[in-house]
Amino acid sequence: QRQGDDPTSDAGALLLAEDHRTYAVAAYAHDRVGVGDLLLVSPGLRVEYATFRRHVARQGSVADAADVDQTGDSSSSGVIPGVGTTFGTRKAHLFAGAHVGYAPPRVTSAIDPKGRDQDLKPERNSQYEIGTRLAPFKGLRFETTGYLSLFTNQLIAGTDAGQTLIVN
Repeated sequence: QRQGDDPTSDAGALLLAEDHRTYAVAAYAHDRVGVGDLLLVSPGLRVEYATFRRHVARQGSVADAADVDQTGDSSSSGVIPGVGTTFGTRKAHLFAGAHVGYAPPRVTSAIDPKGRDQDLKPERNSQYEIGTRLAPFKGLRFETTGYLSLFTNQLIAGTDAGQTLIVN
């Protein structure tokens, strides 16, 4: 990040220099189970793991920017179950679903500018949906869906890279 006389210039005082690295892996299992001719149940499970590194090479303000060498690591993992159901035929059916949401904290929230792991838990939420689809004639289709999202441990990053607000 640079500060100069022109906001589009690549010249000016270097205030901040940092880089981030993330490695992540995810796996999932999913199945569809038919119960009779009208009911279809689709359970699933996803597992995620991510490891982060933040390296700060320069920080400060115009008056006192300084070279530093601060590196920190953090990691996050989550298990994300879900299930979906459909009842009816292709032309007219009801559907519903529920799953758990997961999002790891941002690197700049999880690791402070001094390289310390802030031990933040991931954001979690529960997602629900219910709806219906109708296709009475070829070329004519109706669909309506309702959603409900409930969040816990929501992380909101402040304007300063070292500030994070946790909303439970």
